[in-house]
Order: sequence, then C-alpha cells, then structure tokens
Amino acid sequence: MLRTRSRWATGTLEHAVTRGATVGIAAALPTVALLMIAGGTYRGIGFATPMYSVISVLDPTPMFAALEAVGRGAAAPFQHQAFVAGLATCLMLGAVSGVVFTVGVTRHQVRNWRALAIIGPMHGILMMALFYLGVLFVLSKFLNADLVAFSLSGLVGWPTLIAAHVLYGVVLAVWAARRGPDTAPPVPKWQQR
Repeated sequence: MLRTRSRWATGTLEHAVTRGATVGIAAALPTVALLMIAGGTYRGIGFATPMYSVISVLDPTPMFAALEAVGRGAAAPFQHQAFVAGLATCLMLGAVSGVVFTVGVTRHQVRNWRALAIIGPMHGILMMALFYLGVLFVLSKFLNADLVAFSLSGLVGWPTLIAAHVLYGVVLAVWAARRGPDTAPPVPKWQQR
C-alpha cells in the first residue's frame, strides 16, 4: 500500500488554524479602532457608525439613523445591538483572514522579516478586496439588498479604509516575524505513527 506524506506534521495544521484565528482577532482590533476613530473625529459621523455600516447589507437602519442625526447637527445615536453585530462581524472576518495568513506562512515556512513586511500588508489589502468587493457583493445579490454596505468607503474614505487593512496586515506580519519557530504542541507518543 502506497502512503503519501503530507507537508503537515500531526497537529501542525490545527495549531496554525488556532493561532491564526487568535492573531487575526488581535490584529482586527486596531483596524476597528482606526475606523472608529476616523468616524468619530475627522469624518464627523460618530464613532460607532462604521460598525453600523459593516452590517448595513443586513439592516441599514442604524447607519441611516446615525447619518440623519449627524446631518441635523446632533450626536449619532449609539445602537448597542448594531454596534456589537458590526464589531463581531469584523472580528470574525479578522479570524478567518488570520487563519489564511497563518496557514500560508506556516506551510511555506516564511520567516524572513523583509518578505513578511510585504506579504502582511498585501494580505490585508487582498482580504479587504475579497470581503468588501467580493463577499459583500455576492451577499447583497443573494439577499436582494442595496449595496449600502459599500458606503463604508464613503463614510471613512478609501485612504482610511486601505490604511486600516494595511495596519491589519502589518500586525500579522509583526506577529509572524516575532513568533519564532513553528512548533506545535508536542504530540504524545501514542498518537505518533
């Protein structure tokens, strides 16, 4: 019987997925913070409004209510459920993207910090394009919804949106450069083949 060997040692893939999800969520936090700071300061739309925009393909009401209040000169109302849903969506997408990044750099054994300095930010931009331009477009067609989700670029501006995702990639790259050797937890003898 012919057995093929995988490039993945026992437990390494699972370890990379776990680490990727964790570091992806951690890298998404400064990204979300940058978007919220942009919304609350120089864009003047309210700190929480970018999170409302993230879920606007499902329910645009919180985003429109915030923009209407800001248009009247009032503070944007804080809507807890919409904010938490938007934040959770960002963190979940960060986890998925972190898994893609971590599995890729682990599988290809990328350790050079110069390579990671290019791969990380490019990964952030590519994931933004995939989620923002691909997944949201398909989701809006599936739900027969307007493309108000694309308003995030209008709310915070394309430069801020791109900078936020480059920041995400930089955090991933810094983590990958500092993580040391890829060592999965030791596999017990009885599980080894």
